[in-house]
Amino acid sequence: TALPNSAIAADCAYRRLICYRLSRKPDFMLDAQKYLNTYGAHGKPTATLPCVDLVRVMYADRLLLASPQEASRQYEAINYNNLSGLSEKERADIMYKRAWSATKVENNEMQALKVLDEFVKLYPADVHMPEILAMRGICNMHLNNLTAAIADFDKVINDYPSSSSAPTCMQKAALASAEGKDTAKMIHYYEMLIKSSNRAVKPS
Repeated sequence: TALPNSAIAADCAYRRLICYRLSRKPDFMLDAQKYLNTYGAHGKPTATLPCVDLVRVMYADRLLLASPQEASRQYEAINYNNLSGLSEKERADIMYKRAWSATKVENNEMQALKVLDEFVKLYPADVHMPEILAMRGICNMHLNNLTAAIADFDKVINDYPSSSSAPTCMQKAALASAEGKDTAKMIHYYEMLIKSSNRAVKPS
């Protein structure tokens, strides 16, 4: 029998949680929270185990829409070296969710920028890149880094013109230009946005 709070016990409990999730057990979140309290609390000898971080991923994923702030806290507690056994696509998806949730935490722009920068460096060809760049631009706007913000908005507009993030970036670039008192650029981006909107409207 595995000793309570041992690495073997943590691994067995993790595998049981996987079965709970696959069987859609209704109180999975309560079980995952109990697992993290038992094996993942700071100072516990099991807190740094890969299986604990994998449970954090499952727990954070379920919290993403209901409580992005708590999801962000869980994502930040993960040792991402422990996720090396996952595919690159899976790791990119986790990093995207980590970045997205970080932007939803109030007064968290510096940490969000750190995560967004890491995503851009690690996954330059990922499908989420337009949204990541848009989020980074918005974070920089909040920090009054207007030149960096507009650079990210421009990259989305020029490199991903068909993405759903492009219109948002046109609008935000116009606002950033206005904040920077560059009226000509502000008008340029608004005209671009109007033309883009007109193209999107199909005649009946």
